[in-house]
Amino acid sequence: MMGRWLGAIAGVCVLGWVSPPQAAASSQDVASVPAHGLTASGDSKGGCPPGTKCGRHKAVVKIYRGTVDGKCSKHRIHKRLRQRNLALRTCYHRALKKNPKLSGMLRVQWTIGNRGRVEGPVRAKGMGSVGKCVASKLKRFRFRPPEKGLCDIQWSFVFTRTN
Repeated sequence: MMGRWLGAIAGVCVLGWVSPPQAAASSQDVASVPAHGLTASGDSKGGCPPGTKCGRHKAVVKIYRGTVDGKCSKHRIHKRLRQRNLALRTCYHRALKKNPKLSGMLRVQWTIGNRGRVEGPVRAKGMGSVGKCVASKLKRFRFRPPEKGLCDIQWSFVFTRTN
């Protein structure tokens, strides 16, 4: 897929745009997406352009398959989470600025109402401020409406940092 490079200004890493992530291989239940789309060599695989000092780390959000109680498609929920992965990574990036060694697992519970909107509270267990941020972002997500009634969702995310 094609992406475009925004470049570097005065030795500071300016992030490029990369096409949305592809679905994980069918033998895996994980979608792994880099925090930004530039490598140390300046291509579009993750990192910083050559000769710059951006001081950023590559953050990875792994979206695991969860459980669904109700008439909702797990595949469509997983697809929507992959599509909105940038919102989740943004939460992690904010927390990494305060604690560069932060990583861990986050378990989130929410309910999808009959119009596809998240209803009621979104509960996040683990990772403190990242969990609160992810819960507030998920509250705004829109999913395909259930075939009948409500859907209770439980999903896990793993946040890791690499150099």
